[in-house]
This record gives sequence, structure tokens and C-alpha cells, in this order.
Amino acid sequence: MEPPRDIRDRLLFNLVESSPESIARLAGVAGRIVGVRAHARVSPPNRVADAVLRVEDEAGPLALHVEFETAPGAELPWRMLVYNVLLRTSRAAGGSAVRPVRRLRSVVVLLEPPTRRVTGSLRWDHGLAFDFDVVHLYRLPASELAGDALLAALTPFGRGLRAADLRRALATLREGVAEGERLEALTAILLGGTALRAGGGLEHTILEAAMSSDFDPKQSVIFQWFEELANQHVREKVEQEVRREVEQKVRQEFEEARRQELEEARRQALEEARRQALEEARRQALEEARRQALLDTALLILRSRLGGAEAVERVAPRVRGLDTAGLERVLPVLARSSATTAEAVLAELERDADLP
Repeated sequence: MEPPRDIRDRLLFNLVESSPESIARLAGVAGRIVGVRAHARVSPPNRVADAVLRVEDEAGPLALHVEFETAPGAELPWRMLVYNVLLRTSRAAGGSAVRPVRRLRSVVVLLEPPTRRVTGSLRWDHGLAFDFDVVHLYRLPASELAGDALLAALTPFGRGLRAADLRRALATLREGVAEGERLEALTAILLGGTALRAGGGLEHTILEAAMSSDFDPKQSVIFQWFEELANQHVREKVEQEVRREVEQKVRQEFEEARRQELEEARRQALEEARRQALEEARRQALEEARRQALLDTALLILRSRLGGAEAVERVAPRVRGLDTAGLERVLPVLARSSATTAEAVLAELERDADLP
């Protein structure tokens, strides 16, 4: 089967094919490997299992199914159950519809801390149950992985990774793996995994390890891996920079648009307040002019009725204190009045115009 395109998946794909013993060791299974399928297609439905190993141990044939997970979802237990059922009649696990696999062990390997709890247990109606093993690879100390010939290639995924662990892992592989092609593949997996974790001061160690390889760079899988990893790293960096610039530009444009919107709203508010103030001032001026005209008319009528200034002043102060509405009530009464004394005028105004 063609290897996957994702770098992490390709690392694990190559580990399964080049060193299935490492997968069995990680899953805690001892025995002779008699069959290996990486990215085994299982149907129906059309699914792909990360690794399926056929092992012969003291109890007889055993099928080992391993899934590698970085961010498992809530559906993981059900997915493992489906795999378990389908693989029992799959050729990849050594079974068939006539002779299904009797012993099949399911294992999930967590490469990173999960965001949700993974229990390895599934329970549902009628007392039915399904269990699978969970290996927390990220919890295993990198220093211990580096000293194990079968697990050294997984050192970058361990806890507390240091440059010294990578050097020790390389030494462990060269001392414990005899075959040249297998050693090269495991070294590529180690360095590729380290490249994925790079960023904490490990880049120099990666380059140092690659340069100290005994293989011809032009013919080496390691060189090809690093070339692809470097290209992907560059692509990711470029994408990050472009994304950052786009986000920054969008943020700036949004802030500028918001500032202009607030400025326009402020200008409109000030304009509206100014307009309302002018209208109110104009209304008050007109009101005052109308009141003054009514007052002048009332005083003119008083002078014509009462004659003397002294009599007029006995009535005028009370009229001057009226507002426009009061003057509008007083003026008709004064116009039709025939009174000629201040007392008579005041009496009529109090009675007919509610003079206060």
C-alpha cells in the first residue's frame, strides 16, 4: 500500500513496516512476528487500520491491531470496536469468514496528551462490553526509550526529550540493529520524529546526527526524509507568516474601520446636538418675542382704559409676571372690558382670566 502523505503518519507507517517488533514491544506483546500490514484496508465499510500484526506466542496465533492517535475523539472506543469486529474476518489479521480470528488484541497508542479521558473500556446495553489497551507513549521517559533498541526510534515522542537522549538513541540503534536498510529506516524515523518536535534547541542536534550518519546522503532515505521535512517546515513557516500578516492586516483594517465609524457617529451626534440646540434657541426666542408682543398689547390697553400711570402700575406688575399662556387669557378680557378703575380691572381679570 502507498504510504500516507502526512509526515507523522509516514513516520509511523515506516516504523510498522521496518520494525514491527517495535510495535509489538510498545503494545506489550511478546512472540514471533509472522505477518505485517501497515495501513491495512478493512471493508466493509472502507476503513484503514494503522497497523495489524500477526504474532505466534505460547498460546498460539494472535492478531495485534494498533492505532496511533494524537487527538482522539469521543467516538474512539466505538471505532476500535468496529475494527475489532471487522478484523476478525480480515485476511490482514489472518482470518476469514469461515475461520475468524479467535485471539485479537486492540491497542491505542497516544502520541500526545489527549484533550479528553481515554479509558480503553466500552459498555452498553444488556451487559455487553469491549476493552482495549491504551499506551500513553508521551508519558514514557525519553531517556528510557533511547536505551531500548526496539523503542529507540520513538524517543522523540517520549517525555522530557533532551539532546543527550537523541544521541543515545542513535548510538542504541547503531549498536542494536544489524541490518543496514532497517538501521537506515529506523534512523530516519528517529530523526524525522525529532524534526517534528524541533523548536526547543534541538535543531542543531538533528543536523549533527544527520551529518554523522554512515550512509551516503544522496542514496539515503534519511536525506530524502530531511529534504521533505525541510520543505514542509519551510511551507509551514511561509504559511504562518502569510497567515500572520493577513490576520494583522485584517485586524488593522477592522480597527481603522471601527475608528472611522466611531468618529462618524461622534460627528453625527455633535451635529444633531448642535441642530437641536439651535432649534431650541430659535423656539425660545420666538416664544419670548410672542410673549413680549402680548405683554406690550396688554399694557397699551391698560393705559387707554385707566389713563393715569399710577392706576396702570397697580395692575401692570401682576400682568408682567404672566407667561405666554397667561397673557393669552388676559388679553381678550382686557379688550372687551369697560372698567375704568384699577380695582375693577383686577376684579374682572381675577374672575374671567384666572389672574394669579
